[in-house]
Amino acid sequence: MERNRPKIEDMEGQIQHSHEHRGDTGKYGNIYKEEVEVWWPKEDQHELCLIPYLNKENSVFRLENPDFNMPFSDKVLSDKQGWAHKLTVLIHGNIGVNKDNVLCPRTLKKSCPICEERDRLIKEGVDSKIAQEQISALNPAKRAIYNVFVFDSAEEMKKGVQIWEAPHQSIEDTLSELYVDRRTGEKKYYTIPEEKWNVCFEKKGKGLNTEYRHVEILARRKEDEFSEKELTELYDMAHNIEEIIDIKSYDELKEMHFGPKREEEKEKEKEAEERPERTGRFRREEKEAPKKEEREIPEEYKDCFGVQNAELEKCEDCPKKVWEECYRKCEEARKPPERETGRRRDIGR
Repeated sequence: MERNRPKIEDMEGQIQHSHEHRGDTGKYGNIYKEEVEVWWPKEDQHELCLIPYLNKENSVFRLENPDFNMPFSDKVLSDKQGWAHKLTVLIHGNIGVNKDNVLCPRTLKKSCPICEERDRLIKEGVDSKIAQEQISALNPAKRAIYNVFVFDSAEEMKKGVQIWEAPHQSIEDTLSELYVDRRTGEKKYYTIPEEKWNVCFEKKGKGLNTEYRHVEILARRKEDEFSEKELTELYDMAHNIEEIIDIKSYDELKEMHFGPKREEEKEKEKEAEERPERTGRFRREEKEAPKKEEREIPEEYKDCFGVQNAELEKCEDCPKKVWEECYRKCEEARKPPERETGRRRDIGR
């Protein structure tokens, strides 16, 4: 029985789509619904082969945001040739107490509570270094997710196909530009293993200082060529990436980011929903609002609370809730006093 394999015409539109949309913008737990082998490249030179995956239908990723991921035509799907080499997504990192990575709903052009919090901070125009760091941390990162076979070592090759969340601009946008040789016009079909092209690059630095340099599409060495049996195994191992992404709801992300609501908050919301509208002359007496609990400040922080924030060495060990209240008080203290309005009084007359 002849196996289904991608053809050049199946993949060329995907590469062209990546090229046309290059530059578009839109740690512990990952964004997948199941256990997958994720490859995290170290500081070094790397060589790999991209393994495409087959779709039987257009997923929500293609229907909701065709700028990120090209939808398949009816003809392509009827011929069972819905091949893709990557999935473009937006990812928020270090969210919640578990520092999880999560899919940003803006990938699907939906509202995101994390992006809304970022926009709120920007709108408030808080200029402090801490606020700027918070805004930066809430930015979603644009990623191209691939199935890859890594040639770096015998250990990596034994793992077979792995998932790689690559920086979109540094890798996918660059590859889509390199795919046509500027001198000869030759097309390098890096998305089809049978065409014998590998992706090579060097990773330098860590964290915000990471660079992906010398990205190239190079001919595969003869000793690294795949047999027919190996190619079949690689295609069988490749994940349908669009089916394994965990798409969380707005409320789930809100709870992850801000923390679960306390019981008293839930009770207040419930009371507000159940309380009948008060109209007319006769109204029920309003219950006196409970006094806000004063947060107890640890003794060692009382001398600087609301006066200095993020300036002292002990600020690094300050409990989070105390630090946040201290930050708010410091910001309020920096605001200029409001001017008096109305008619000027003649003092001393």
